[in-house]
Amino acid sequence: MKEILFFIFSGFLLVACGNPERVDDSKAVKEGIEDRKVRRITQTQIMEATTNWGKSSVPMLEKSLSEILTKQIKANGIAKAADFCKVSKIPAADSLKSLYEASVKRLTLSNLPTPRLHPKENELLSAYRYNSEKKLPIETNIQKSDTFMFYTTAVVLKEKMCLQCHGKVGTDILEKDFQAIKQKYPNLDSLTNYTLNQPIGIWSIVFDKKNLVRKIGKKK
Repeated sequence: MKEILFFIFSGFLLVACGNPERVDDSKAVKEGIEDRKVRRITQTQIMEATTNWGKSSVPMLEKSLSEILTKQIKANGIAKAADFCKVSKIPAADSLKSLYEASVKRLTLSNLPTPRLHPKENELLSAYRYNSEKKLPIETNIQKSDTFMFYTTAVVLKEKMCLQCHGKVGTDILEKDFQAIKQKYPNLDSLTNYTLNQPIGIWSIVFDKKNLVRKIGKKK
């Protein structure tokens, strides 16, 4: 009787231990099916998705940034509001990262090539800077690498409140605000003397190609 119970119990352990393998197998099968679906996505679809998602994202980012800066300027003044003029403070940026699994950056044209950026971003930033210096049109651009899709478009000073940090000192920017902001941002000189509707930087939205393709596949 003990031997029978032992064999029954041993059999139960084998079945119990086998379950995780079946779960892993089913997960692998599911991923395999997804990967086969992914192969049906064309390069044209990838470009269209990058264009559409990037194009719809930028107005959301700009609106969100405008709202938070307006609120901070009214509550705390220009010098303190300047701390909120960054992607990490834009609520919409977190939403977009979650929705599209993308990275969002707001880069100034004065930025020099840096290892913290993808080589393609450095290349695009240099091209935008060149066009700005030569007074050439600055167009939205889409590029790709083996693993990423890059959507870049100009950051343009569209609102007068932006001139309170990026306009002319003494005319648009109060001297006391300029000095207070410069203490925190020593390179402020390179970000002043701009006028309305002038490009000051670029939005860089980088999509992981594998995640992007899977999202396209789910929408089919």
